Amino acid sequence: MYNVSYTNVPTHTYPTFKMQFTLPVLTALLSTLAIAAPTPQESTTPPPDPATYENVTIDSFLVRYHTNVTDNVSFKLSAKDATDLACTASDVRLQKVYKCGESKYLFALIEGTDAEFGLRLYHELGVA
Repeated sequence: MYNVSYTNVPTHTYPTFKMQFTLPVLTALLSTLAIAAPTPQESTTPPPDPATYENVTIDSFLVRYHTNVTDNVSFKLSAKDATDLACTASDVRLQKVYKCGESKYLFALIEGTDAEFGLRLYHELGVA
């Protein structure tokens, strides 16, 4: 149970409340919180097979544009089959795919979700 008491309150302030809990009420509240706490769940999903993905690092990503026209995109790509590969394109259009030099890596500039632009990467793995 709790007791509410008011102190001498001037007309321009708010009353002060004092709450006092008895030991059984406090124990019941704390045990309820302990029961309601989520327990950690072990993942039953196995980790992805390293043969099904590739780690890619993008450095020096730059987009030059003005009045809704993208003049130039450039960045360096490091991945499984490339280190500091220069990827550039001029007169860039959204969703159009461009090749990174003479490599099997390709990219497309896309509309961003958290930024104005996003980058979609492709890696040719065989003959299509």
